[in-house]
Amino acid sequence: MPVSDSRLTPQQLRGREVRRKALAAVLIYSRKAAGLTQAQLAERAGLARSTIISLEQGKAAISSDALWEIAKAVERPLSEIIAAVEADDAAAATLQPDS
Repeated sequence: MPVSDSRLTPQQLRGREVRRKALAAVLIYSRKAAGLTQAQLAERAGLARSTIISLEQGKAAISSDALWEIAKAVERPLSEIIAAVEADDAAAATLQPDS
C-alpha cells in the first residue's frame, strides 16, 4: 500500500505524480494497441473499470499483482511496460538519487 501523501515531501509527491502519469500513458497506449476498451481491459484483468479509469488518469497506485494481470490482458510482457515507463525522461529522472 502506498505511503500517505501527508508523510511525503513535496519532492516525493511530485515524483509520485510524474511516475503515475508516465504509467498512465503506457497503460493507455497498451490498451489501445491491444484493441481493448477500458471495460474489456478491466474484465480481462479482473479489475473494476473505475480502477482502470483512475490508473489511466494517473490518480491511483497499482499493486504488482494487478499490474501483472494488466500486462497479461494486453498481451505485453510486464518488463516491456516497465521499460516504457522508464523511457519517459521525467519518470526516469525521479529514479535518480536526491542531491
